[in-house]
Amino acid sequence: MKNSKLGWSTGFLCAMLTAPLFAAEPAMDAMSQKPAVSAGMHMTSTATVEAIDQENRVVTLRSEEGEVTRLAVGDEVRNLAQVKVGDKVSITHDMGLALALSPAAEAGALRTRVETDTLTRSALGQKPGATIRKTVEVEGTVKALDTTARTVTLQGAEHSMTLAVDPAIDMSAIKVGDRVDAVYQESVAIKVVPAS
Repeated sequence: MKNSKLGWSTGFLCAMLTAPLFAAEPAMDAMSQKPAVSAGMHMTSTATVEAIDQENRVVTLRSEEGEVTRLAVGDEVRNLAQVKVGDKVSITHDMGLALALSPAAEAGALRTRVETDTLTRSALGQKPGATIRKTVEVEGTVKALDTTARTVTLQGAEHSMTLAVDPAIDMSAIKVGDRVDAVYQESVAIKVVPAS
């Protein structure tokens, strides 16, 4: 298990869309007869608490593969005193994307991007646990198409990006100027389970 933070960059979004781990589900939007696609990934890992330095707020974890990681735990993590050697730390990482195209006639001149972050934590006195969720809603337009390379370039409110198009999607249904609506969500849930 490695020490990492959630990444929200455009590059991460591109990697998510093109990574072979994702099962893309192409569909046709009934209203617009334009392609829609969704992709998602779910990963769970478990580690065991090997040592705790309460004074310096450092926890040593051993993954199921035997990898040892020392984590500095910030003050925002409450209930660290409840964690004991032998406790299990379960980390669940979920990512999902829904993307739909609409005809150019419906595309507005204004491109928007809305980001929402939420954090929920365990109650005082309980074992530490938290869920961090990031939701990004983006509106943009199709800037360019390459049917030979099977790529589409999208222009959003802040960035443009070129993405690979799944072979199951009929690119003849996509036109430059079409509107793109995307919702991306990533969450990480961390839960400490007492040693059995």
